[in-house]
Amino acid sequence: TYDDGPWEGLTPRVLGVLRERGARASFFLIGSKVEAEPELATRVAAEGHEVGSHSSRHPHPWRTEPVRLGLDVARGHRQLLAAGLQPTGYRPQYGKVVGTTWLWSLLRGQPLRWWTHDSGDSQGERDPPEARTRATTAALLDLAEEQGWQVGGFEVLEG
Repeated sequence: TYDDGPWEGLTPRVLGVLRERGARASFFLIGSKVEAEPELATRVAAEGHEVGSHSSRHPHPWRTEPVRLGLDVARGHRQLLAAGLQPTGYRPQYGKVVGTTWLWSLLRGQPLRWWTHDSGDSQGERDPPEARTRATTAALLDLAEEQGWQVGGFEVLEG
């Protein structure tokens, strides 16, 4: 899975490697970035990847008052819908769930989606060189193949 996009610095590179390898992934998109990069956001879905919501501006759930947090999560979902995207789940920012985000997820029928290992993609250097992007994504796909893991969006887990 990939979070915090879409953004021109990384998303096209990841999409390229996934296309070359015939792999699918889940992308949890930030609504304000979808508005800024609508073509890139729709490209993610058009290339067969799962799209999920990741709020509008990525506020920290433990540091944001409940009403503001709920409004931001709802706005992010609407921003994806306005771009013609159909989110299949919601990934809480920083993996932190509070009553507001849990209730929103429940009422909107957007299952909460987590990760098993944090790659640190939301920390540190935001625009890794293309060689590193390609190597990291390819290495993950190689590992999955070696281990016999099925690669795809969350439909793999639920299918």
